[in-house]
Amino acid sequence: METDVDFVVYSSVQCAAIAAFPGLLDCFRWACRIHQNPHDAFVSGLKEILFEIRVPKAPFYVWLSIDDYMTFAQRMLDKVGIVVAPGFWFGEYGERHMRFSLTRVVERTEDAVERMQQAGIDG
Repeated sequence: METDVDFVVYSSVQCAAIAAFPGLLDCFRWACRIHQNPHDAFVSGLKEILFEIRVPKAPFYVWLSIDDYMTFAQRMLDKVGIVVAPGFWFGEYGERHMRFSLTRVVERTEDAVERMQQAGIDG
């Protein structure tokens, strides 16, 4: 079974790295392009299964407004085999939201949307 663990480096550390290594910004742009395809596929798939979603500018995470987020998270785990992060973990503005981390290749992202469709997960 595959597992995912992700973490975020504090923004001040990221800014210091960019200042210390001028070519790092090019690396960052390259990384954004890599994550753009799974991001675009996931957002497109969510729209197909009738979720109302604003297209986020950053390609790494997608936030989805879900009123009954705990039931949604449990259904995603039980029926789809996907762990999603309830937004309240990230502070008060995350209430009634789910955060999807798009750290996989586009094929895995498309597979996730397909499994959501098959499980009857929709907006």
